[in-house]
Amino acid sequence: MRLHLFIFLFPLLLTSCVSKKKHLTALANQEANLETLRRGEMGKLSRKINLLKKNIREHELTMASQKGSIETLEKIRKDLLQQKEELEDQLEATSAKSASSQESLAQKLESRNKKIKELESLIDDIDKTLEGEVVTIGTLAGDLRLALTEVDPNFYTLRSTRENLLLSMNEPLLFVKGSVSRLSDEGKDLLSSLAEVLQRFPTIKMEIMGHTDNSKPKSGYSDNWTISVIRSVAVTKELVNENGISSGQIKASGKGEYSPLGSNVDAEGQAQNRRVEILFWPAQKTLSQKIKRILE
Repeated sequence: MRLHLFIFLFPLLLTSCVSKKKHLTALANQEANLETLRRGEMGKLSRKINLLKKNIREHELTMASQKGSIETLEKIRKDLLQQKEELEDQLEATSAKSASSQESLAQKLESRNKKIKELESLIDDIDKTLEGEVVTIGTLAGDLRLALTEVDPNFYTLRSTRENLLLSMNEPLLFVKGSVSRLSDEGKDLLSSLAEVLQRFPTIKMEIMGHTDNSKPKSGYSDNWTISVIRSVAVTKELVNENGISSGQIKASGKGEYSPLGSNVDAEGQAQNRRVEILFWPAQKTLSQKIKRILE
């Protein structure tokens, strides 16, 4: 009887063992596939972050040279770097532990990829804006050169970089001889010609900077710094009050004798130093607002 019972149960036990073995094998295969998927996706994500890090570094170098309103992007750059670091921390944490399921892993990877794409989009926006600034500065420089065609090149200089543009005009171009602040008719005509160009660039910012030599100031003036401020204000008022330049685009300042171009030991050097400079740079308000909205 016992022999018959054993003969009857043996096939069932054998079948059960085979089924359990197949199940364990299937689980092992599933875990192996999951681990392969996890490693593959982690590798892709790591490569994306390395590329992102390289792009951000390139923009760090570009932005480090920016002047004027470009400084408004510094905070945004820091926010971008912070988000990148947080993403790398999350990647490291994800790599340190196995995902509980393929679905959970996929969701985490999708979230990381989405964040990377957002950061890459921000970099693209900055790229386009920086390129636009270069074009704007270049166009302004060309238009100003045309406006200065009839002006003696010995009395002015126009220098441009990727970030800004500097126009330097010597004293005889603007002021009545012997006067501290009275503009000559020729000076007014010159400023009018410049204003016609500037009206086509309503987003350009500018600073009018007065400079003097180190000669003793004329009677009635305490120092050369005061004279330099008075001259910059005279030019600023002419552009704003008589030629329609927006007061929001422009500011006046004086450097006195403290930023000379030439040596003050001779008359030629002193003549170089008696000048008014206009520094131009593009505004960044629009880009700043756009990126801040994305970061919110």
